[in-house]
This record gives sequence, C-alpha cells and structure tokens, in this order.
Amino acid sequence: MSKFCSNCGAQLENGVKFCGHCGAAQDALQQATVQSPQSTTIQISRTWRWVNLIFDEEIYIDDVKIGAVSNGKSATFNISPGKHKLQVKTTYPLLSGFFHSKPLEFNINGGENLKFNCNYIFGTLATITGFGFVIVLFNGFKAIKIEQLP
Repeated sequence: MSKFCSNCGAQLENGVKFCGHCGAAQDALQQATVQSPQSTTIQISRTWRWVNLIFDEEIYIDDVKIGAVSNGKSATFNISPGKHKLQVKTTYPLLSGFFHSKPLEFNINGGENLKFNCNYIFGTLATITGFGFVIVLFNGFKAIKIEQLP
C-alpha cells in the first residue's frame, strides 16, 4: 500500500511528517492510501491555435504545478484518487499569472482516467483585433476554458 500527500497527491514514504513535494504537514490519518497509483490519470489536451505558438500552458492540481502542455499537444499525469481542483495558467512572459482558467473541481476514483481539453475563450479574430484583451478583462482574466471530455 502506498501513501500520498493529502494536499498535492505526491507519493510519500511511511512515517513522514511533511510532504517532500509541496511541504504540507502530514497527519497519518489524513494520508490517502491506494493500491495502484499509476492507473489513476488525467489527460490534458490543448487546442492548436496560431496565438498559442509562443508559449505553453502550465497545469496545476490543487494549486501545485504538475507540468505543462504545448500548443496542440496532450500530456498525461498520474494523480491520487479523490477530489481535486484543476487550473491552467499561461507561461507567456508578459501575461504569466494574469491569463488563467477558472478552477475546475472534479472527483476521480482509483483506476479511472479522465480527459480534459483547454482552449481560449476568444477566437482568432478577437486576437488579431485586440478585442480578446477586452473580453479577458471583463472576464476577470479567466482567458482559458477547461472542458471535461467524455
């Protein structure tokens, strides 16, 4: 049986008091225990767009960065079963920390594989004309939408 951080889902060694990945304090009763952590995954796909050629999008689970996805690509991540919050943020230097998605909460069971797609809330014409920034401004800088796929 493996133990996982109740905060970020990182695999823990028995008896640790703090997670080596996120630093969260660990209570032995709160640590999630599962039989096969490698079979519980999420796949994040990113729609290919011209505007996306210059940067990646960072993937966060429960406010901890777990990786990035390039334009038109997919990435698969192992996570612990349970309730999680998924968020995507842009790595574009001038907009890093500003353009992001609304957090998406989901529940995943052991052995389950969930798929998500992320894309911008505005189209190419809005990008070219600069209207995309107006849309993002009025949307609280939540420029990226995440959809769970069937």
